Amino acid sequence: MKTKVPYCSRCKTIKNLMPKPYSTTKYKGALHRYYMCRPCNTDRHRKYTSTTQGAKKQREAVGRSIEKHFFKQVTRRKVKYAVQVGHLVKPKLCIDCSLDKVLEGHHEDYSKPLDVVWLCVQCHSTRHQVLHRV
Repeated sequence: MKTKVPYCSRCKTIKNLMPKPYSTTKYKGALHRYYMCRPCNTDRHRKYTSTTQGAKKQREAVGRSIEKHFFKQVTRRKVKYAVQVGHLVKPKLCIDCSLDKVLEGHHEDYSKPLDVVWLCVQCHSTRHQVLHRV
């Protein structure tokens, strides 16, 4: 039996595929999975959110997220304000890899809003993966 290689349903490439299929359908008794590469998925999402219905759904999702994670939102605003005013200095280099990249603030404890570790996107993602495995 031949194993099917997943490919993007739009541009037909096999590179940069999303880890999970974005859609599955049952056709003639068989389950079909439709994959999409990241650039095509980003393009699809941008087009959808530019429509009236898509913009409304996006606003609703953001509103739910703010309600669910209100304490995190307040903490992020405090950090942003502290950086703008100069009470908190954002370094140029990532704490973990010491590379000059775009940095994000990471909180070990949201009850201490100005206790921030500055990490690049990759190191921040890695740190969260390690935290969630435990």
